[in-house]
Amino acid sequence: MKKLMVASALTIGVLAIGVFAQTPRKPGAEETRIGYFAGQWNVEGEVMPFPGWPSGKFNSSETCEWFAGGFQLICHSEGTIPWHGAVKVRVVLAYSPMGKTYTYHRISNLGSTYFWEGTVSGNVWTWTMESNVDGKLTKSRMTVTERSPISYTVKIEFSTDGGAFVLLEEMKASKVQ
Repeated sequence: MKKLMVASALTIGVLAIGVFAQTPRKPGAEETRIGYFAGQWNVEGEVMPFPGWPSGKFNSSETCEWFAGGFQLICHSEGTIPWHGAVKVRVVLAYSPMGKTYTYHRISNLGSTYFWEGTVSGNVWTWTMESNVDGKLTKSRMTVTERSPISYTVKIEFSTDGGAFVLLEEMKASKVQ
């Protein structure tokens, strides 16, 4: 009986793979839209003074490349921040057809992990994230504005327990020619 169940599971798996293999999906307009961020960028910014949060200026270099298949961008950043020194960040930018949203998944060597979901309207990208910090609902909003094909700005704000959004970070990125 066990062998029959394993054989059935394998057969179903092979059939499912065959169905997906017959209809390969190609990147659509939503996926190609994130191509704006492909390339090498110099980023400079500032974390605003806020109680319990380190502030100061920072800079980094970032390279974003298409992942195999052309559906996602993988970004590698290295830079420095005054309160820690060297920082390395990895980001995956993608479009989720199921959720009909853009996703921004960020990890760093400082142990931080963020997952934002968002939309784009014209030249403005808006990503949001909710989390629970010390028992309080925290909402974050990241707004990226394309200023030109070689320049964009970023503003990161947060709100705690439904309060007004407060500016946490501002950045400017310039594409390396």
